[in-house]
Parts: sequence; C-alpha cells; structure tokens
Amino acid sequence: MLRLLGVAALSTLFCALLAQPSMGQIFTDDLSTGANWTVVQDADASAVFGFDYSTKGVPAAPRGSDTIGLKFEVNNSSPAAAASILAYHRDAAFTGQFTFRVDAWINWAPDGGGVGSGTTEFIGGSVGHDGSLGGTGVEPFGWTFLYTSEGDAAATDYRMYKEGFQAQSESGQYAAGTEAGSRDSSNEYYTTAFPSFDIASAVTGQATGTQPAGAGGFQWMTLNFEVDTDNIGPSGALNDPGFVRVSMRSARSGSTIEIGVLDNSNDDVMLGIDQDTTVGMYMADLFSSVTLNPDFSFGLFDNVEVLEGLVPLDAGGLAGDFDGSGFVDGGDFVLWQSDTGVGDLGDWQSNYGMGTPPSVGAVPEPATLLLLALAAPAALARRRR
Repeated sequence: MLRLLGVAALSTLFCALLAQPSMGQIFTDDLSTGANWTVVQDADASAVFGFDYSTKGVPAAPRGSDTIGLKFEVNNSSPAAAASILAYHRDAAFTGQFTFRVDAWINWAPDGGGVGSGTTEFIGGSVGHDGSLGGTGVEPFGWTFLYTSEGDAAATDYRMYKEGFQAQSESGQYAAGTEAGSRDSSNEYYTTAFPSFDIASAVTGQATGTQPAGAGGFQWMTLNFEVDTDNIGPSGALNDPGFVRVSMRSARSGSTIEIGVLDNSNDDVMLGIDQDTTVGMYMADLFSSVTLNPDFSFGLFDNVEVLEGLVPLDAGGLAGDFDGSGFVDGGDFVLWQSDTGVGDLGDWQSNYGMGTPPSVGAVPEPATLLLLALAAPAALARRRR
C-alpha cells in the first residue's frame, strides 16, 4: 500500500509551521561557535567548538538537525594525570526556576574489546559553577553531575557533586537508593535503562567491542537539570533554599531515569550553594591513566537550551514523536518522509507542538519544510508501508 501525503495534510503542516510556539526558551546554542562560552581547563585538555562529529562516525544528536557540536578531550597525553575541562555560560536570567538541558556523548577506547586500564572517563553538566579552579585543577564546583563512559569507576559511575564534594549514597539524594551500590552502573536501576550493545552498531569506523550494560558510553544522552534556586528542597533537614533534579534519557534505548536531587537542605554537606547565573558542560578523567587510543577518547555536546520553569524529560513518549526528541515537530515529519517506517502521519498531525520544546537548530526552517511537503506526494508515492 502506497503512503501519499494529501492536500489536507499539507495544509495542516503549513499552518502548524506558521504557528510555532514561543517554546519558553531563555537561551539556546547549537555549539557551532564558542562565542557564548568561557572555557577553563587543565593542561592536558582541549575544546573544539563547531566540530563535525560525523567524522568520528557518531550519529546526529537526538534534538538537533546536524552533526556540529562541541568536542572535549582530557588526559590523552603522557605523563598520566587527572584532568578536567569546563565550558560555562553566564546569564542573569538563570535564576529562580529554570531547566538546563544538553545532549552529551562519551567515547572510550576499548582494551581488547572490553574495559581495561585507561578506559574510564566522565562527562556531564554543571549549574552554578563559577569557573574557578580548585587545588587540583578544574573541580566539579556548583551542582555538577558526572557519569562514566564504561562503568569502571569503583562503584561510583553516577556522581553528583556539591561544590566539589561528592554526594554519598546514604545521603538519600540518589534515585537508585541509599545502599552503597546506588551509584554503580551494575545496579539494576541503570542496567535496565541502558542495556549492553555491540559498539559497532552505535558508531562507525571505531574500535569494536561491547558497551557494558548500565554505563552511558557510545550513546547520546539528553541531560536534564531542573533548577530551583529559591525554594527549600525535598530533604528539608536544613533551611537552605535551592535544589536541582537531575535526569537523563538515552536516545538508543529510549529510557529516561532520574539520577537524583542535589539539595541544599540536605545535611550531607553543609554548603548553601547559590545555584544561579551559570550553566556548563564538564568532562574529566579523575584517574591518573592515559587512554589506549586518543583518537577514540573524547566527549561531545550538542543542542544546549535553558527553559523557563521546571521541565522534566518526557519518559513516556508521544505519538508522532518519531525521532524520540520528546517534542513533536518538523523533524519528525522529515523522518517520517525518509522511508524508515516510523509511524502514522495522523499522530504527527494530532500532536504537532506537543512535548518539551527542542533547541535552536532542531527544527528546519518553515520554508524548507514547506518545500519538502510540497514535494512529498511524488517522493512518498515511492514509499511502501
């Protein structure tokens, strides 16, 4: 049965594109340049804005329309030493209730197809980092969340920090629980969400091996930081206002999990942190080991956005959200058109504009999509269900 795009659907598409929502965005950046960012780094670290990560065989990030973003590298050269790098953006509008969101990817160089010496690196995001250096370099100040590439970080693969101090499992701030293994990638909480897979199925032209279940490497993760700088957090043990809820979604598995809530009212670390004014992207090798292959060891970021209010990641998905971005938009129509058998156009028509808004660059220009739509009948006449 042929799938044709009729006049009614074209009309719906055109009207929807002319009436795109304001999206409640405070700030967006596709990281094609570093104009909005200040970079602080240790000696063995580097940042490249406008990097075409398709040259490394990495697929497009889930909420964007191209493969241009930010590339980080850390601790890739001898002598071996811990190293970190941070890119942050300051804006007075980042206060009260807001949500910081970014797509992140972390590569690693397998040792004989698996985990070995020098394979562990961390990537994540930060809110409220002032860009200062600590006694050991670029430390995870502010509220920072980091996760490992391959799950070999001594049972602490998922880490949340308050002003450089790692929140412990027993503090009650991790969604996986209060036991010692609540930060370990082998915990069922993480392995269920992020199953193991063959690395060759995720990225082309790189070393082959197996991505361990529960770890975040070799897949795009959308990191979400819901920030409230004014109110008392859920712990309530102290009267210090301010908290951030951290969650992440794998574009590969489609699973969304909450990591936890970093809370000033929790008394695990007696620090009242002012978490406004900056958002940042962070990568670190916290161990003194050099990678087996620098060509395969890097981190990527794309599609930064800051939204008004506390905006959770959509765990359930929306009919018509064919690309899994959490928002039904023109990108889903393009994917539907591309002969991938992704779903029903009626779902797209019904839910256009629903979900969490995408970043700048995630939706093709209305004129471009209109041209695609007008050409669709001839193109889609060749499609088969």
